[in-house]
Amino acid sequence: MIDYSSWPRKRINVTSLRLDSENLRLSGFNKIPSTRDIIEYMVKHEKVDELAKSIVSKGYMIGEEPIIWKNKNKYIVLEGNRRVTACKLLIQPDLAPSNKVKYFEKLSNKIPLELIKRIFCYISPTREAADIIIENRHTKTEIEKWDRIKQYKFYYIRFKSGTSIKDLSDQFDLPEGEVTKRIRRYEMFELSKNITNDPDVLKYLSDETQLGITTFERFYESNQGKDFLGIQTSQEVIPKSKLPSAEFSGRITAILKDLINKDLNSRVYGNNSEENNKYIDNLFDKYKNLNKDIKIGFQTDESVKDDTPVIEKKEEAILSPSKPKSKSQPSALLPKSWKYETNIQRINYILSELSTLPYNTKPNATLVLFRSFLEMVTYQYLEEKEQIVPIKKAFNEKNNIKISKSRKKVKSTLLDIAKVNPEILSDSFMNKLIPSSTVSKEWIPSLKMMLDHIAVSEEDLTKNNKMKAGLKEYLKSKESIVTHDAFNQLVHNEYMNPPNYKDLSNQLGPIKDLLEFMLENIQRQ
Repeated sequence: MIDYSSWPRKRINVTSLRLDSENLRLSGFNKIPSTRDIIEYMVKHEKVDELAKSIVSKGYMIGEEPIIWKNKNKYIVLEGNRRVTACKLLIQPDLAPSNKVKYFEKLSNKIPLELIKRIFCYISPTREAADIIIENRHTKTEIEKWDRIKQYKFYYIRFKSGTSIKDLSDQFDLPEGEVTKRIRRYEMFELSKNITNDPDVLKYLSDETQLGITTFERFYESNQGKDFLGIQTSQEVIPKSKLPSAEFSGRITAILKDLINKDLNSRVYGNNSEENNKYIDNLFDKYKNLNKDIKIGFQTDESVKDDTPVIEKKEEAILSPSKPKSKSQPSALLPKSWKYETNIQRINYILSELSTLPYNTKPNATLVLFRSFLEMVTYQYLEEKEQIVPIKKAFNEKNNIKISKSRKKVKSTLLDIAKVNPEILSDSFMNKLIPSSTVSKEWIPSLKMMLDHIAVSEEDLTKNNKMKAGLKEYLKSKESIVTHDAFNQLVHNEYMNPPNYKDLSNQLGPIKDLLEFMLENIQRQ
């Protein structure tokens, strides 16, 4: 057995560390790669840019010391090449590939470089002596990953101790919606343990590693599952049921019993609404203690502060068919909690209007106004970030490439068909015949152009890589209703109908996240 405790631990200048040309991560080289070759490969293929950003936001974590080997007075990095590369680029951004220099310069300005200029390393006596550690780290791990319940509990504990959703999102680089979902899921798990008295269910819940948590989540997060459990969709983080406690306990217990007996799984409950309803109907037949007649109706009028549920009997609903059941629908496309004040008064007015305009009764007005608002905010945000000029420049370059192709095509036609003297068709003549074009000073890029620029720009124009990835995915979607062409159709085509709120909210998620981020950045200081 190797005595790793005898290996020296020493603080060494990052600039003195040599990246390993024999690193197994490297591939495709026909010669021994230089340091610049290795750095370029690492940035392109091994997500070193994301690692550098993580070091800036979370710090250089303890327990991640590189393993090095001293060979002929040179320190070779045997393990930790990605981390050392990230530190090198934060210290010397000009080592990065040309298209990434500005990216690393910006990151470098956000961290005290003294923290990473000299880092602790373990010194292996030989290259071979480090093999066991390297193999273990990259092919197996001694650290057992938390099961999903423990992962949810991690965020739940911090939320209950007073850390806000936003702070958790920023700290752990997760979308706020994902943090909220994890906290809700753990609360639902705890609620289930506290509300049931069934010994089999309690025993089942006591072993978190055996719980069919994915199926359980799929059930209570579906629309039919929420109705069955009386869970009201709201902005609150912690879920609440409007069922009488005894009925709620019975229904939760029934679901968990089905999980134990493997009667609830993805084959019987999933994306098919008809099959889901059939499963729930069978629950009432199977568990006689459940009261099928209890139904919950939620008040949708925001002026009514009392959220006491309306418990209806099935017979009463039949006796009064003229009274349709109220359906809970969001009243506005943007939440009232968005209290951003910008220097553009009209943006402030429209934000206020959009937070009160009811989508369920005025969908056309809401969508047209939202589209205009998104375009205004995006333009102001990019203007403040000095990105409108680069968009114009890129547009001019793309346009002039098309013009250049047109010149070549016309010239070829004049030579081959009209037999014009080639000396006449000089470059200067063709440039005058088909002149280059640039947009005017007043030119405004389209919404699609601006969103595309945010999605592909090397500048830090989104909150994090997750937001940028979400925007890219959104822009690629052919189903999206906020694309340039689709919104033009919605505004100008009288035969285009607005989508329902559910479809709309599914598609708008990435755009609303981006919109709020842009509003935060242009709000009045």
